[in-house]
Amino acid sequence: MGRYAERVETVGRLLRATALRLVESDPSTSAGVEVLTALCENARLGEIAPAAALQSSTRKKAKKAVNGLPANTARLLYCATQLRDRISLDNWHTVQRLAHAHEPAPQDIEAALTILDQVLPACTALSGYAFDDMTRDDAWRFLVTGRRLERMAVIASVVAQVLARPAEEREAALGALLEMGNIIITYRARYQRQPELLPVLDLLVKDESNPHAVCFQLALLSREVYEFEARLGFRPINNPQPLRHSLRAFDLAELDNLRLSHGEPARFGEALATMLRACERFAHGLSDELSQRFFVHAGERPQASVAA
Repeated sequence: MGRYAERVETVGRLLRATALRLVESDPSTSAGVEVLTALCENARLGEIAPAAALQSSTRKKAKKAVNGLPANTARLLYCATQLRDRISLDNWHTVQRLAHAHEPAPQDIEAALTILDQVLPACTALSGYAFDDMTRDDAWRFLVTGRRLERMAVIASVVAQVLARPAEEREAALGALLEMGNIIITYRARYQRQPELLPVLDLLVKDESNPHAVCFQLALLSREVYEFEARLGFRPINNPQPLRHSLRAFDLAELDNLRLSHGEPARFGEALATMLRACERFAHGLSDELSQRFFVHAGERPQASVAA
């Protein structure tokens, strides 16, 4: 449930950043639109479910995107349904509203933006329920760990992809990165200038005071891994500490030196992108370990039991 809740928010922010630039008439945003479109494609947001995978009752309807916002809100609702006795009434109602927020389906970008402007505050409400409305038991720990793993995986993936783009497209995407990380106000208060590469990377990657930064998530996941071992006797193979130390030691000034010396190299930021891809693999690896250790029974058929 934690991963799907965070995924709905990250998909919503990516779609809103893309839609906002599509409705603008400013030609200077075209490079940013191209980057955001590529991010959407890499996230497989437009992938359509094969006809054979659709139920007969749905084949007559419009084709369904398997990774879009409606699909992920439906998955979130399914998880919440299984946990109905563990979440508050307000939390439950918010999940239900999210699952139906896209109905009826929008027919233009303006209508889509209206829906996204309703979805994202609801996602913020879910985050508030998770961190301010639940008892800190083991169930809560799994929930927030899922949120942190998903957030880190998405931010790490997005930043790594942007670093691989040509200089013009990379610079044009910086504002969208701030929007996706929900840190526009933080950036303006701290730097008081237009988005620049190094400050944006510092906020999204290295800043352990920013709840949307990769290192922030690694720091908290290190604590969660310790708690899993202490409370549940579970020591995962995937350890966040080496990644955290590597990112903290990485000098962002090296990127600026590369950019200013004899033009830009063909593989700009490859070392940082490699670390970020390792963070993404770590997130998926730890998620798989937790699923196999604690939740593998969820995919099995229920078996009859005999009362003692």
